[in-house]
Amino acid sequence: MVFENHSILIRVLNDALSLVRRSLSNTHLTINKLKIMALPSNKIKSILNSIQNVNNKTSSVWKPEPGIHNIRIVPYKFNPDQFSFIELKFHYGLKVKDATGKIVERTFLSPDSFNRPDPIVEFANRLQKTGDKEDWKRGRNLLPKQRTYAPILVRGKENEGIKFWGFGKTVYETILKACDEEVFGDISDPTTGHDIIVEYKEAGPSAGGKNFPTTTITVKGKATPAIDDARKHILDFQKNILELFPEPTYDQLYNIMTEMLSAGTTEESTDDTVVEPTDDAIAANTSPTAATAQSNNTSVNDQFDKLFGKK
Repeated sequence: MVFENHSILIRVLNDALSLVRRSLSNTHLTINKLKIMALPSNKIKSILNSIQNVNNKTSSVWKPEPGIHNIRIVPYKFNPDQFSFIELKFHYGLKVKDATGKIVERTFLSPDSFNRPDPIVEFANRLQKTGDKEDWKRGRNLLPKQRTYAPILVRGKENEGIKFWGFGKTVYETILKACDEEVFGDISDPTTGHDIIVEYKEAGPSAGGKNFPTTTITVKGKATPAIDDARKHILDFQKNILELFPEPTYDQLYNIMTEMLSAGTTEESTDDTVVEPTDDAIAANTSPTAATAQSNNTSVNDQFDKLFGKK
């Protein structure tokens, strides 16, 4: 039997769990004189939880595959005016220790997204004011990079619910220009908005020989409802994006920066083709522990110490 989605499989396993509870009077089941060990109910619960966790994570962020896709941007209900676009800033490539002690690169949401203090931003600004060219470059690389998200429905997969599509500056500007045109109006309006055709090409021959992927946006001319009346409730079931990208505390980022300086690794990734954080990376962001090592970067360390009152 082929299951179309996780929800069907979850219902089937739930039914199986109920049947096991009703039918088994001991831990063994005899069929045709063969003694077969029954699957313990706690094992079934574990399987269910695993499937539900995978479903929750993988269904939240939409990452287009190479090809053409039809999507619809919808209002973001957690914005006061339900503005569809969520502008966030991220620190990419910060080196931290995972649960096993292995040094890995992680992505962290910057509090600067909400005009809150961020010690890494403060340090970056300090470096850019020293008058030293190399310090200025380090400071620039430490500044968080903007990534914009919008809640969307993927045509043909509306029953999977609202997903978040993340994109860079060029795509964002293209969409905003389309929204500003009188012929389209508010393309995210649930009743009179417009679908968008997204063509995604990977780096290489398919992208015209470019060494980075390309995304082309085309707004469809005909206004259509975001979803039919029978499924309008789907629009109400949106996650707060901060559930996907938890905001670290000031102290957490300070500790990460301190340990990165000790390791002599004070530069973030400068790759403009941002890779979406994995679900494991998102989950790991809640409890960051920075990596430790030795440092020879005395000048940068001194600037950090002066900024935070150690000298």
